Amino acid sequence: MVLFIGELRNATTETVLYGCFGLALAFTIAAIAGFLCEILMASRSIRLEVGHQQDTAVAAAD
Repeated sequence: MVLFIGELRNATTETVLYGCFGLALAFTIAAIAGFLCEILMASRSIRLEVGHQQDTAVAAAD
């Protein structure tokens, strides 16, 4: 829809298009950063849980 509005060839519209594109890039980078943070937290949690289960298994075997 923004591209359709851009067909008006207005200087103000050009500014809006560049602004929307910049915001889209910023939101994409923020989404990737959030995904990375979530993956790092999940991997740490999984490693801690596996370590705890291994410790429990070793203690039960003794």
